[in-house]
Amino acid sequence: MKKKLLFIMGAVAFSAIGIFFQNCGKSGLDGSSLSTMDPTLQQYSEAPFAFTTKVDHISYMSCHSDQFNTHPAFYSFRLGGYYTGGIKIRDEFIKYAKSKLKPVYPNTEIKSFQVEEILAKSSNNRAAIPQAAIRSRFNFQVALGTQGATVGTDIIQTLGDLSTPVYAETLLSDSFFQAKGASIPQYLRYFPLVDSQVPGQKSFEAVLKYAPSGSGSGIGESTASIIRTSLGATANIDRAGFLSMTYAPDLGDPAGARAPANAPAKVAYGSGFSIGFSKPFISGFQTYKYSPVNVISNIVEFNLERPDSVDASSWDCSRKYLIVRRDDVIAAPGTCPAIAVSDLNAALRLELEIAHNTFPAEYWEVNPVQRCAYPKDLGVSCYDEKTIPNGSGGQKYPGVAYNISTPCFRQFDDSGTVPMNYGADPIPTPWCAEFASICVRQ
Repeated sequence: MKKKLLFIMGAVAFSAIGIFFQNCGKSGLDGSSLSTMDPTLQQYSEAPFAFTTKVDHISYMSCHSDQFNTHPAFYSFRLGGYYTGGIKIRDEFIKYAKSKLKPVYPNTEIKSFQVEEILAKSSNNRAAIPQAAIRSRFNFQVALGTQGATVGTDIIQTLGDLSTPVYAETLLSDSFFQAKGASIPQYLRYFPLVDSQVPGQKSFEAVLKYAPSGSGSGIGESTASIIRTSLGATANIDRAGFLSMTYAPDLGDPAGARAPANAPAKVAYGSGFSIGFSKPFISGFQTYKYSPVNVISNIVEFNLERPDSVDASSWDCSRKYLIVRRDDVIAAPGTCPAIAVSDLNAALRLELEIAHNTFPAEYWEVNPVQRCAYPKDLGVSCYDEKTIPNGSGGQKYPGVAYNISTPCFRQFDDSGTVPMNYGADPIPTPWCAEFASICVRQ
């Protein structure tokens, strides 16, 4: 019997170190540090939280093959800033810093290192690292995972400590140090000062992969269904969750989310995304009645500092890309024909760019006309590749029902815990089709 997977809170002992920067002083002033020269530093514990994030892209893959754990082409959720989203400094922090700082001789203007010191020394801002996770609707400090929520597995950090110079200098140059009359500071999604080739440290994006635990037939399908069920749940306190972009806490449980001092359990810094799922739908086709609920239908965004108020922004979740087996494309190229960029008009090139934020070009061939994609690598598949008897003593692949009207096979119902019951209908042979849902903030 399949081991039941539960979303539970991860608890790992942790102690965060406050990073600080020190001015070495000027000859003639006895090498005094900025801390000695400016007594207002004692008040920097009152500094307001400095950062705000804007996620403008959320995509979801319903794949659950045995290769899900090991191949970078696959994931559960990808979210970040790709178009107008990213990170910027809050106006409240800019006003606070300007009210506390004064130029340090011989400078006649406030310099970046002074503001960075406030960021690094204030408890609200030091070691602030953006992080993505599924969190409990009833306690934002609780992250949900398949085998206990842990940082690096169920909680994915992006970029790095925003209070350090490699991030702070870029953010401050677009806000604090803007010339008079300059345009309103924009959200920044790329940080060129970061000396790293590691994905997610220069660009604002996070990839969550809720990998199946254990082994055996249907484990991956079950895990994917349980995740979708948890995001749609509202009453079950153990499993009701939402997708989030928060910040790592300065101290305490590393699986928690940074929040104002003495905040209630349902308040934190960051954004939450309530995600609805539905059966796949294509105009002109009747969806098979037992098809899984495996595509995103809608997203409602809310500010975690004011969780009872819905964000006014809207999300377009109309893009659904059919995921095709490479072997099927080789056997029948028309299943998802390759297409040259030179053959695309401007609108389709934009569509391809959006699709590549979901399907990285190094791993996927994408057709924005038919809205389908397949892995580039041989032997890589979104689907269970187990064979079945062919009736003649051999084995055959059961196939995939790419037509959503065609009866298709799944091992569990939408709860992920109950074997699928087809009632009086014959049990189909081909697997149900899998999709990537792409949602773009409007």
